[in-house]
Amino acid sequence: MVYVTVRFNGCGKEYTYKTNLNLLPGAIYNIEADNETQYKSPVEVVKLNMRPSSEFPEDRIRTITKAEMVNGPKRPKNPIKNVWFNENKGTTVVQWYDGSKTKVICNKNDTFDKEKGIALCFMKKMYSNRGCYYEFIKKWL
Repeated sequence: MVYVTVRFNGCGKEYTYKTNLNLLPGAIYNIEADNETQYKSPVEVVKLNMRPSSEFPEDRIRTITKAEMVNGPKRPKNPIKNVWFNENKGTTVVQWYDGSKTKVICNKNDTFDKEKGIALCFMKKMYSNRGCYYEFIKKWL
């Protein structure tokens, strides 16, 4: 069971529900609660929570039993400002809009691949430009 914070269309107040459905933050849904109440106004899923907020006792939190997506979440903005490839040296450098750069170097035993270079730059960026991202990948290979 996951707890979700939702905001009804046109209303600034947020409400907590629980659900077994796979709802996406940022998406807008028509919902039904407790298999009986069909809401006329759609809701936006604000966030997913592992536990309920303290404002309501557990027994007062309703359950979203049905949900039909009206609008999906907005796409994230492209964080890449520029990319440079050097096939001879086997390097990919990504310049991000936040001003930082991330560089990955192709392993001697691998074949240079632009797509893989960009993907690894994302991984490296996610781990604060530290090399530990490769340990996580290596574990599953």
